[in-house]
Amino acid sequence: MFKGLGGFASKHRFLIILFWVALAVFMVLWAPTLSETGKLDTADFLPQGSESGKAAELIAQYFPEETADSSATVVIYNESGLNSSDLTFAQSFSEWLVAQGAASGIESVTSVFTNPALASSLVSPDNTTMLINIGIDTMGGDASAVLNTIENYISSNDTSDSLEVYVSGEAGIMSDLMTAITESIDLTTIVTVVLVVVLLFFIYRSPVAILVPLFTIGIAYLISRGVLGYMGEMGINLWSQLDVFIIVLIFGAGTDYCLFMVSRYKEELGRHSSRLEALRATVSSIGSVITASAFTVIIGLAGLTIAEYGMLHTMGLALATAIFITLLAALTLNPALAALFGKFMFWPGRQADVSRAGTGELHENSFWRGIANLTTNYSFVVAFLIVLVLAVPYIPYFNMTTSYDTLAELSDDSDSVEGFNILKDHFDIGNMMPSTVVLTTYSVDATSSGALKEIEEITRELLAVDGVSSVLSVVSPDGSGEPLATITVTGQLTLLLEQLNAAISSSSTNPTALFSSDTMQMFQLLGAYLTELGTTFPAVTVEPSYITAITILNNMSTTLGSIDLKNMDADALAALQASFQTYITEFVQSLTDLVQYFMEQGNPYFIPQSLLSLYPDLGQLISTFISPDGNAVKLMVTLNDYPYSETAMDTIQKVSDALHKENGYQYFNTDESAVGGTTSAMLDVRTVLETDFNRIMIVVLVGVFVVLSLLLRSLIAPIFILAIVTFAYGATMGISSWLFTDVLGQVGVSFVVPIIVFVLMIALGADYNIFMMSRIREEAENKPMKEAIRSAIMSTSYVIVACGLILGGTFLSMVISPIQTMFQVGVAVAVGVFLETFVVIVFLLPSVANIFGRGCWWPFGHKKLGIKKD
Repeated sequence: MFKGLGGFASKHRFLIILFWVALAVFMVLWAPTLSETGKLDTADFLPQGSESGKAAELIAQYFPEETADSSATVVIYNESGLNSSDLTFAQSFSEWLVAQGAASGIESVTSVFTNPALASSLVSPDNTTMLINIGIDTMGGDASAVLNTIENYISSNDTSDSLEVYVSGEAGIMSDLMTAITESIDLTTIVTVVLVVVLLFFIYRSPVAILVPLFTIGIAYLISRGVLGYMGEMGINLWSQLDVFIIVLIFGAGTDYCLFMVSRYKEELGRHSSRLEALRATVSSIGSVITASAFTVIIGLAGLTIAEYGMLHTMGLALATAIFITLLAALTLNPALAALFGKFMFWPGRQADVSRAGTGELHENSFWRGIANLTTNYSFVVAFLIVLVLAVPYIPYFNMTTSYDTLAELSDDSDSVEGFNILKDHFDIGNMMPSTVVLTTYSVDATSSGALKEIEEITRELLAVDGVSSVLSVVSPDGSGEPLATITVTGQLTLLLEQLNAAISSSSTNPTALFSSDTMQMFQLLGAYLTELGTTFPAVTVEPSYITAITILNNMSTTLGSIDLKNMDADALAALQASFQTYITEFVQSLTDLVQYFMEQGNPYFIPQSLLSLYPDLGQLISTFISPDGNAVKLMVTLNDYPYSETAMDTIQKVSDALHKENGYQYFNTDESAVGGTTSAMLDVRTVLETDFNRIMIVVLVGVFVVLSLLLRSLIAPIFILAIVTFAYGATMGISSWLFTDVLGQVGVSFVVPIIVFVLMIALGADYNIFMMSRIREEAENKPMKEAIRSAIMSTSYVIVACGLILGGTFLSMVISPIQTMFQVGVAVAVGVFLETFVVIVFLLPSVANIFGRGCWWPFGHKKLGIKKD
């Protein structure tokens, strides 16, 4: 098959080149990019049924007006304290946001000006910082357009030298991340291309030989990028940061494939009389090796597709697709270009430094011969020492700290990070990203007295959880757990008494004040309130103080209805005033007695409709925490710890456990309640990844084992190859963890790094082991095992080292990325590739193979391979 492919590529080289170029041009011009269709928010990748996902669904169901696609937090800060000018700006900004409305993508605005009841959570205790939370409707796109509008307003209207305004929160962080990704793609592409060109020039010393693989890889990259863009557009949730991964993976692995192809072609040109025969021989001999190598990587990456966490699931699919496209390009476009350039392929010379290393010719080098003798003569010692050295990094590996911190991905001078740091210094750290508890009722109204009492009970239980700083609820909007006076009966009666006293305070100097419209409206309000009170609490209707209050109101109403104040003389007015003063004194006393009565009844909660007009803030409070249909409530939980920390995640787990307690509640169905928010989402991520890692590890190892077994026709060699590569993985992560946390001072290893590095190391590590073990098996056809190993080392190590330098170098180019996860993956994979290349392949694998001897090929070749032939 591969021989025919070489002839086809040579014969139809112009059509093949035209096809690949045309497809690449189409992708560049019309295909969407991952920055347009990809996802960044980790919550977008959680599986169905996750706690945070369930909370989001409940909010969408019961609080649809608050279901914004994204949200931003504007941090307004003055180091000397917010002055009147700052407050004027903040109020104007809040009013402008409200005026923009949904048509401009601003779905909701929460500030001290729109919801004064939340002042304690929106203004810092030292009065230096104010928060304005903005719900954003992305209208099918992203939040960047809305954020640009907001930032333009701020820059145009913030004229104070002392006032600082930052856009942070989810939308701000995602916007800064997307900017960093764009910068990362551009920088990584430039550095990767330059690095590959330099390494290829060092190997071939021919501009044409450099151009062929570089052009092939570039075309594969452009097409892969377009294909992934279309996958994202079709609804597959792809990680936006994959753009950086496919650059280094395609340029790294693709260069290796092309390197073997071009090097073998260079050798075959000296063995055949025509370029066509040389190309056929090249593709025939090396095509199967490259295909097996690529499918090892594809199968390894495909192991990610079993992950429940969507980021890993689609990442495996995307990267496997990219490698497959790269393989097709290497098998078709690469030989077509070689046929096109023909004898000028290696212009200006025909120096064969790598071709001999990639073929059957021994690269007679004293260094490699020394390595060969060392590993075969002292196999046990070499293997023991290498294992001992690789075991040392397991100390930091077992103490590795995992980071789930999205903010750590960005530089400290990012707008969102600066805003967050200010908030961290002036608020409880959990205020930036509070968690949301959504409670649903058993078909009862959440505004009922019993339900409100149970909300207080739940609030206090959650406040008792270690690590919880405050719990904001309808009964305690300041987060302290203490009941809000305006929603308790005694608090309302006390406030009404104060209002009544204020209304009649001027009656001593102005008798007609007792009969003013304001006073009459006050008594009407009191009558409506007492009627609602009697309806809600029937037992109070037989209480003497209640009966007295109602009787007095009725008497006052009857009296006023039977007189004409305008035509009343002074004596009659004075008598009426005295009568009303008696009524009011008795009425005040009855209300005071009612206060005492309800205190003895436990001071129940009560939300009367009659008071909503008098206290509009109460209506805002209710709409903030209770759904319009009264079937669900929200509680905002802030934590003592950094929202992205594992300590915060442990606290949210305790909150969830407290919420879903065994005995449950009378009014609220905890089975249909959930905890949402950033910390809850990261807790779900951590829980899913713990399961995913084990499943992926098993599937990847089994998949690669099958490929190795079929290729090497052995069961023993694949076992020790995978054992060695897995052991090297632990050493790699140990070195990387030590470097990231102890040397560079980073908060930890990004949560996706261990899984990504594992899959890439197993796939790519097995890839290089295939080259070495395949050559050992080939040499063992007519040589004893020790001699076969020596020959394989001297003939293969040089080209494997060259490939390792290219692959490790391309991943190392990711260190310039401003995104911490990209930096860490690049460093860790580079460390792993270099360990595989310079330690495992050169020293450990040959030593172990020599220890097993002909047993490497059990059960299919141990009796005929590795035996000296006559």
